[in-house]
Amino acid sequence: LQHTLTPTPSPAGSPTPLSAHPSAQQESCASASPLDRNEWCGARVPAITMEAYLERISRHVKPSPVCFVAAAVYIDTACQATDLAFCSLAAHRLVLVSILLAAKMYDDSVFSNAFYAKVGGISLPQLNCLERDLLQRLDGRLRLSHEALQYALAVLAQGEVVLGSRALRLLPPPRL
Repeated sequence: LQHTLTPTPSPAGSPTPLSAHPSAQQESCASASPLDRNEWCGARVPAITMEAYLERISRHVKPSPVCFVAAAVYIDTACQATDLAFCSLAAHRLVLVSILLAAKMYDDSVFSNAFYAKVGGISLPQLNCLERDLLQRLDGRLRLSHEALQYALAVLAQGEVVLGSRALRLLPPPRL
């Protein structure tokens, strides 16, 4: 866990794009209501492990450590409050989008959504749709108190946490 909370140095150059399955790319996001949970799912489980994916995000995007803690809370809250599932087909996208939202909330400078999409291996329109959907699922509640972040970090540091199990449920349920 400590490894995923500490950004790693980035080598020169931009990230090598991860290939996104064409059928999983969504080009428009006109709906004001939450996306169907299947919109979060890829056509297949990504070949990259979650550990390698987190290292990739950390290396290229360099989010602050608090972003990883807040992202875990966002995922846990959204999965508990809505029909969203933290499953192998959706996990990578949930992690990417939750780190993006946390970076926008807690970091002073943030890379563009286009850069996050390239790092994450999904299209920009798809990332934008997923970002909007997660923000709606969280009812726009991204700011966590210092105490809530400390609590979440303590829970995460104790060992493996099953996201969606209410272990990190620190935000009030969204109104949908």
